[in-house]
Amino acid sequence: MATVPANPSLQDLVNVFGGPGDLFSYARGGGLVPNISQNYGVSDNSWYLELAQFVGATNYVPFTASATGSTVSFNLGNKTTPTTRVMSTLATAYASGGTGNFSYNWRVIGWGGGASGATAGSNTNQVSAQCTALLNGGSYVDVACDISDGVSSQTVTARCSMNYFNTV
Repeated sequence: MATVPANPSLQDLVNVFGGPGDLFSYARGGGLVPNISQNYGVSDNSWYLELAQFVGATNYVPFTASATGSTVSFNLGNKTTPTTRVMSTLATAYASGGTGNFSYNWRVIGWGGGASGATAGSNTNQVSAQCTALLNGGSYVDVACDISDGVSSQTVTARCSMNYFNTV
């Protein structure tokens, strides 16, 4: 993350934001200077720009993140046993923006519907959530992913459902 230093020059703006080094090119939200809270001191009108407005301005755009869980189903048919089954399904975290250099840390934050022994672990954007599902229990595992891009971090959550049922 690059920021404009105190007593900035046009070369400082080029170093942080790129561009031609023409002050009129650096209006906030105009393509070179992101329209984010850290840059609110920079005018969004080219005619009112002054170098002093850029002190502390940054080219870093905070990242956004979300997560989704999936569902897995198993039909036992006309049987009533076994009453439990080990099942697993996937959760995926999505992140964009920021530095683009993301790290992921998954953890189980809850489970229910008769689920027991829930586990999840991965340092990638996808994790396999596993539990022992209860027959006709509507079992689920809730997972959280702590995502960091080296500058900021966010936590996103997802529900993974395990549908173990019979047709009796």
